[in-house]
Amino acid sequence: MHRHLLGVASLLLLVAGATLFFTQNNAVGTFEMFIGACIRVGFVLAAVWLAWPQLARLFARISPVALGFVLLAVALLAWRPRLIVVIGPILALAGLLHLLGFFTKPAAERSRAKRERRR
Repeated sequence: MHRHLLGVASLLLLVAGATLFFTQNNAVGTFEMFIGACIRVGFVLAAVWLAWPQLARLFARISPVALGFVLLAVALLAWRPRLIVVIGPILALAGLLHLLGFFTKPAAERSRAKRERRR
């Protein structure tokens, strides 16, 4: 249901942006910004709609805490790009620890997790 809703929202935003773009010949200021926002958000939602199955698999594998740290790091880098010098090594270390945690799990727990992902 969520994927269908994303597709419909994407299509509506793209159609609204294109319609407003072609019907308003002398769009100024805020109206141009609204048209651009509709088209950009429509394309982003379309990309998420296309990637939905892979994103679902990714979110099933990564712990919510690790995902939260990555999203926080991306937000900080969007806000202050020069923080890459500090955030880059921290993310690399966190990724390495996450990978080591996967390899140090007992084999029975890994096979159980793999069976649950297949369902």
